[in-house]
Amino acid sequence: KVCKSCDSLSKMFRKSLVDADYERALTIYNTGNINLRCQFMAMKGVEAMLPIHCAAEGGSLRLLQWLVDVHYCPIKRIRTGNRSKQNLED
Repeated sequence: KVCKSCDSLSKMFRKSLVDADYERALTIYNTGNINLRCQFMAMKGVEAMLPIHCAAEGGSLRLLQWLVDVHYCPIKRIRTGNRSKQNLED
């Protein structure tokens, strides 16, 4: 489970990326409650995406550069742990 305030921040951050709002995205990120390495929770009818995908959808090169060059944001989901090879291939 995720607390309501963290869930709200995550939704606001996702929206700021999709809206290409660089200043708002940085302000929300600087709260310390945003994880750039996890997918956003999937909403009904919406594909679960990483922050990099939301920034690409928003079309902001500045946000993409900030995510990739500054924070090394992953471009695909990475599984870790003790799982079989078959489960690792998506």
